[in-house]
Amino acid sequence: MRKEILVVFMVLLLIVSGCAPKTNVTQAQVTILTPVNGSSVPGSGLVDIIAEVNNSVSVSRVRFYVDGEFLAEKTVTPYKATWDTSYYKHGTAHTIKVEALDGSGKVIGSSSIVCYINVEWTILMYLDGYNDLEK
Repeated sequence: MRKEILVVFMVLLLIVSGCAPKTNVTQAQVTILTPVNGSSVPGSGLVDIIAEVNNSVSVSRVRFYVDGEFLAEKTVTPYKATWDTSYYKHGTAHTIKVEALDGSGKVIGSSSIVCYINVEWTILMYLDGYNDLEK
């Protein structure tokens, strides 16, 4: 009787362990090279977002997002997207996310940073021939 219970237990153990979901243990390591996390970017032009993905994983494409909005998709290195910051307010924070996808479209790695819009203002004052510094 004990042998039968042991056999049933072993069979159940094999069934349960064989039914465990398969997980992808190989993840792509995604690194955002530019801009740097916490940095300021110009608020009046184009900013290059450059990412690097480790070579130990088969990556079919890389997607770029700003504040959750899709920006670009690249299938070959260098993984680079251009972000037009002209329409963003000075001092605002924005999250850049880069995802690496495999051939089936599954996200196998990602990285996020936060950067700030920095608008440099040039103020020109015209004083109609009057100069306070001369008085």
